[in-house]
Amino acid sequence: MTLAHATERPSPFTVLEPAMKFIEEPKAEGRALRDMTIDDLIHNLALFADFYERASAAIERAEPIEKPWQFANREAHTHELIAQFRECRDIDRVRAYAYAQYSSDLTLTAAHRFKADVIRQGKLSVAHAGALLLTAALDLLDPPALPPKEKRGRGGRKPLTESTDPKDRAKLNAYRLIRGVWAKNLSWGEPELFDHFTRNKPGPLMAEVRSACARLDKAFIHAAVRWLKRHEPVHKTPAQNAP
Repeated sequence: MTLAHATERPSPFTVLEPAMKFIEEPKAEGRALRDMTIDDLIHNLALFADFYERASAAIERAEPIEKPWQFANREAHTHELIAQFRECRDIDRVRAYAYAQYSSDLTLTAAHRFKADVIRQGKLSVAHAGALLLTAALDLLDPPALPPKEKRGRGGRKPLTESTDPKDRAKLNAYRLIRGVWAKNLSWGEPELFDHFTRNKPGPLMAEVRSACARLDKAFIHAAVRWLKRHEPVHKTPAQNAP
């Protein structure tokens, strides 16, 4: 994730990783993915920003003895809200698109720009564009190249795009964030991608990609590039072709 501009409102993808979370039972698999429309995304990002700003203000106003409770309250709820956003189908593709097109992670401003791109590219009304599911909007802006359908792995393991295992989701998210960087730099190969993610200044985006693997090395970048070439090829999008 890239850090938002100082004037940008808080986003679940740009705030610091929460220091606390609610105690919950460990789960073998994550919760099912859910669909979201563009207007839902904008609305939910605005709600998150409202919550985070209010909670941060409450921390500032609180008496010293109350500050730890206010901080814990903000962090735990933030953790839960971030998890809910990450359970949205194709949210990682939207983030990769935003990073490639706007050099920004998914913020409220980026979501509005995303909607504007959909309206322009699809020649849609504001209402029609807002009602589009994210998957449909992305297929309009960044049409798939009809890659071969991902097969089940050994032992009947679900394909990466269908798995609800948190580790698989983290890997898919990392692959798609790498795709966002790659789409912005189409001439790059594996060496340039490796240099970018290992030598670049640390930040939320780098930390999130690195957290998806035991070791961010050339083998991981190679695996990401190989998977992307086969299943989600990087190509110039209509928005990049626009004057």
